[in-house]
Amino acid sequence: MVGEAFELSERLGSPVFLRATTRIDHGYEAVDVADAEEYVRHEPDGFERDPKRWVIFPALSVRNDAAIEQRNARLADELSDYPRNQVIEPVSGTRLRLGIVSHGINWQYVLENVEEGDSVRLMRVATPFPFPERLALDFLDGLDEVLCVEELDPVIERSLIETCGRNHLNVRIRGKLTGDVKPSGENSVGYVGGVVSAFLGRESETAPSGPVPEAPAPQLPVRPPVL
Repeated sequence: MVGEAFELSERLGSPVFLRATTRIDHGYEAVDVADAEEYVRHEPDGFERDPKRWVIFPALSVRNDAAIEQRNARLADELSDYPRNQVIEPVSGTRLRLGIVSHGINWQYVLENVEEGDSVRLMRVATPFPFPERLALDFLDGLDEVLCVEELDPVIERSLIETCGRNHLNVRIRGKLTGDVKPSGENSVGYVGGVVSAFLGRESETAPSGPVPEAPAPQLPVRPPVL
């Protein structure tokens, strides 16, 4: 996604932000790197004077702000076809009424806790802004309740609430704002498992207030954080 973000940034002439949460930032993995000849190198010619783009006088700001809003609407529609935004239908043949939306490492946590045979539709949001509303409408079709599992602010949850409001959908959106997911702190596989189980009715409807206890870790020497 980093390479795709650079490509999108060049095409739009705009910054693109990659938003990572704690577990991604603290993780490491072997990655395949493209050969040098596969890179499209951009050789700058120097600074080009373009007041319409770089100067923020009121008249220019108003015009550019309108252009950004129009661009975001087009981009939201385009991102609905972005392969990393995806909807997964269950194999169950029963009527679907529940859905779970997640992102990033939390998407993996959800996948680890959804069991084969669970009658629940899943949606992965790779681009929370602009929000892929057209894809979200396909996901919401026919559902009664949706659980949002995310870290940091309830960005996806708020976007789904707005989508339901604009399109007059009677779907209950649950997550941080409803108390079904804790409002702050890092999620874990165990915690997400408790939240998902509660949502699917495997146990009490109230999500656990904190992480599910795990096996005690061995004692380690105390070290200051090294960032």
